Amino acid sequence: MNHPDDPLASLAQSLTEDFNQHTGDQLQAAIQEREEWLAEVPAVTELAYPRKVRRTLLLFSVFAFVMAGGSAWDGKNAFMGGIFAIVALVLLSGVWLHRRAGEEILMRLTHSHLWFRNLDADIDLLDIGDIHIKQGRVKLWITLTLREGAPLPACKNAAGPLMPHVKIKRSREPQICLTLFGLQLNGKVLTGEQVLEMLDTYCNAARVEGELRALKAS
Repeated sequence: MNHPDDPLASLAQSLTEDFNQHTGDQLQAAIQEREEWLAEVPAVTELAYPRKVRRTLLLFSVFAFVMAGGSAWDGKNAFMGGIFAIVALVLLSGVWLHRRAGEEILMRLTHSHLWFRNLDADIDLLDIGDIHIKQGRVKLWITLTLREGAPLPACKNAAGPLMPHVKIKRSREPQICLTLFGLQLNGKVLTGEQVLEMLDTYCNAARVEGELRALKAS
C-alpha cells in the first residue's frame, strides 16, 4: 500500500494527468483540423446541364433542314430529303426537351451523397472506390466503380437527342456509367478534369466526416 505522501504515487498521478491532457489535446487538434478542412468544401454543390446543348442541337437541326432542302431541290434524292427532314424535327424536339438547360439540376453533391437526375436513389460517396472520366468533343463519360456489395439504384433514362444517360454494370465491383453533354456550375461549363477533382473532393469529404464522427464519439 502506498502512503498518501508517497512520491512515487504522486509521480504516477502526475504522469497520468499529463498523458490524459496530451491525449485530449491531440484529439481536439484532430477534430479541429477536420472541421477546418470540411469548412472549405461547400455543404451542397449543384451542377446543371450546360446551356450550350440547346445551341448545338439548334445548329444540327438547321444543318439537317438545309440538307433536306437541298435534296428536295435536286429532285433526285427526295428519299434522303425526307430522312434529313425527320432528323431535323427530332433535333428540334431536343431543343424543347432541353428548354431548362442551364437551370435544371442534373447532379447534386453533398458531404455524404451524390444525386443524379436519372437515378432513383442517391449514391453513398463512401461506396465509391474509383472514378474514371473520359471527355470527348461533345460528350462526357463518368464511370463510378463501387465497392463490392454496395446497393445499386435503378436508372430512369429519358429518350431524346443528347439527353443524359445512365448504364449500370452489375458485377463483383459494380459500375455506374453516366453519359452526358457536360456539367455547368455558376454559368461555367466544367472540364473533365474539374469534374474529377470535384468528385474526388466530395469523396474525401465523406471520409473526413466519418473520421470526425468517430473522433467526437471517442
